[in-house]
Amino acid sequence: METGQRNIIILLGIIAAIALVYFAVIFKPDPRYDWNELYNHDDKEPYSNEIMLELLEGYFSEHTVEVLDKKDLSESLEIDSTDKSVKNYVFIGNNMRLDSSDQETLLDFVEQGNQAFIASKRIPRELSGKIYEKICDTLIYIEEEEAVEDVIFEDEWTTEDDSDWEEYEEKYEVEDYEEEEDYEEESYEEETYEETEITLEKSERLYGSVVYDSLISMNFTHPSMQRDSNYVYEYIWRNEGANYRWGYWYKNWGCLDDKTLTRIELGYMDTTKSNFIKIPYGKGSFYFHANPIVFTNYHLIDEDGAAYAGKVFSHLPEGDIYWDEKSKDYDWDWPDGQRNFAESPLKYILSQQSLRWAWYLMLTLVGLYVLFRAKRRQRIIPIRAANTNTSLEFIETIGKLYHQQQDHKNLTGKMMYLFDDFVRRRYGIRIKKPDEKILERLVVKSEISRTDIDNIILRYKRLSREETVSEDHLNSFYSALENFYKNCK
Repeated sequence: METGQRNIIILLGIIAAIALVYFAVIFKPDPRYDWNELYNHDDKEPYSNEIMLELLEGYFSEHTVEVLDKKDLSESLEIDSTDKSVKNYVFIGNNMRLDSSDQETLLDFVEQGNQAFIASKRIPRELSGKIYEKICDTLIYIEEEEAVEDVIFEDEWTTEDDSDWEEYEEKYEVEDYEEEEDYEEESYEEETYEETEITLEKSERLYGSVVYDSLISMNFTHPSMQRDSNYVYEYIWRNEGANYRWGYWYKNWGCLDDKTLTRIELGYMDTTKSNFIKIPYGKGSFYFHANPIVFTNYHLIDEDGAAYAGKVFSHLPEGDIYWDEKSKDYDWDWPDGQRNFAESPLKYILSQQSLRWAWYLMLTLVGLYVLFRAKRRQRIIPIRAANTNTSLEFIETIGKLYHQQQDHKNLTGKMMYLFDDFVRRRYGIRIKKPDEKILERLVVKSEISRTDIDNIILRYKRLSREETVSEDHLNSFYSALENFYKNCK
């Protein structure tokens, strides 16, 4: 085995051993739960919404909850201008992804007097732009003394019924991943409270920001909803506390023209950061919550988490609820408009921690193999010198050999043989038995004088008749041939 191949095998073996040690010792996935933020309405993973959906199904006993998971909003969200009942739209997820048709449908739905609750880390830019445009075109300025409105909050979801909690604890195994800290439950009665309107400058827009921490506290703005001790949330990853990006809306909401925009702050985070707000739109309103994770299974099995969620949804009027699951299935909205993509075949692999790391390890090993094996496996071909004509060197060597043996007559015959071969190859003339025509052709083609050619022929004939050839005669014959070679054309 070559040294290079052995080194590659050793390197791959070391990488495989490191990966094996990581998965066997360091990496400890939870065998029961997927700790990614899935926000699915039909599973019991910590950060899904099955409990939230079930609680909403019993929130308005005389009204229904419909899950929109098959069609787009433009096809499934019911809008009837003759229907005077109020309906509620609910979206809880990482990102809200709507195409232009769905956005228009949702805006029309709210404008006709219905309510939309959106808990998402990111609000689609096109949707927020439409809200600005509509409000800025129709907003009527209200004097500060008229900016007080009484709103009745129906608190049908309290936390005093222990039997309900025993049922949920048994069903969702609260002991498996419940928070250690316990806070006193606090009941509240139906009350009226004043919504404070906040007007912002025209240059301000809606943007979200985050607080990076493992623990965060939340509460409500109005005293009737507010609790003495804040609702504390801790982010858990694989049964251990970890830092998390808790979102809030900083005061960058505003119109695109010279008017102002009214925003109603309903809840805050860490005493100063708004994370739950209301934006009136037409006859209805949009409710925006910046932390959808507080409505997931993990936090709702805690009594404080359920109490907080109950107060949040008490802002919605009694009516049918449309739970939007479909809008979580689309890809990012691009600057040139919304673009929808099919699910990636790797979605399940990348959603599972073990499979994801196995996939990354395989790609790394393949990359290393390609990197090191891309070199040539064939041995380097040595550089060979260009072919050279060694005929003259051969002749010189043979001539020296015969000259040393003093066999001048034989050497004369060899020299004449080579001369005949040279004339035949270059001019196509054979001169073994020369006549006048042959010699004249040779004179014409070689441009050597007839005298010089006759000198070669006569010298050879004379030398071939003698018994021995002297060295002087041999040199004279050689000189005649050399003159021909150097001057022929």
